[in-house]
Amino acid sequence: MLIYRVKWRTLEEKEIYALNVLSVKTSKIPQGRESMADRPLGIAIIAILGILMGIIVLLGSLAAIGLSALIGLAFLTEPGGLPVPAAVISALGTLFGIVLLIVAIIILIVSRGLWIGSNWARVLMLILLIIGAISSAWAIWGLYEAAAVLAEYTSTVVSLLVELFFIYYLTRPHVVDFYT
Repeated sequence: MLIYRVKWRTLEEKEIYALNVLSVKTSKIPQGRESMADRPLGIAIIAILGILMGIIVLLGSLAAIGLSALIGLAFLTEPGGLPVPAAVISALGTLFGIVLLIVAIIILIVSRGLWIGSNWARVLMLILLIIGAISSAWAIWGLYEAAAVLAEYTSTVVSLLVELFFIYYLTRPHVVDFYT
């Protein structure tokens, strides 16, 4: 380890040197949120819910892939080989599991982006929420026309209200300021 001894002629030179060294050291600190106090509570809640949903979808995708493999193995041991319906069910289950896996990864990435304050995550979440709200409104109209079960109708209405609230919240000025 090298130790440099510097003699300053004046106290002012020593202060200037200290300020220069301090600015060099602090300029290497990555920019970002200093504390969680900057993050709005609603963003933390949305991000945590997204992470939980991503984990649940991830587990569901792994279960779908695993069950599809089990279906394939169960019928493969039969004397006649794998029957066509079982092969189709196994293949579709694996495809469904892979699609769910991709969705889970996207959910987890967007939730992480919301947590750390990435504006692309907020914009992508707004787009997905708008698509979901349109889909829910369409479903409500279809359920109204079909005289569906009250529980199904109610859950779709609640889903639409939650999506509209999240859209409203993600467009509030203090939330937009957090992401800029």
